[in-house]
Amino acid sequence: MENQLEGDILAIGQQFTNETGEKQVPVYTRHPKTGMMVTNLFNIGQDQGVIEQNKSLEQDINFAIEDIQKNGNDPEAINHYKTELQTQYGDEAISKLEELLTQND
Repeated sequence: MENQLEGDILAIGQQFTNETGEKQVPVYTRHPKTGMMVTNLFNIGQDQGVIEQNKSLEQDINFAIEDIQKNGNDPEAINHYKTELQTQYGDEAISKLEELLTQND
């Protein structure tokens, strides 16, 4: 299936990779009836590195949650995994861990 653009192309943006690993390129056009600028995103493939990192993060968080729950939600275990996840993946990993821990309480 081909992507169709309506209106004149004004600019083509720089390729970027979103959080799910999709490589995308923005194309800016002028809507033929309203004259408003429209942003069209085109998927041009996947970044396997991002996809693999997301899978690893998910596996590591699931392992941490299981271990923390097995240890009775011990604060030392929680802090240990927060430190490990932050070192490996950054602050986003801690947010996901905390979100899942509150869901499982």
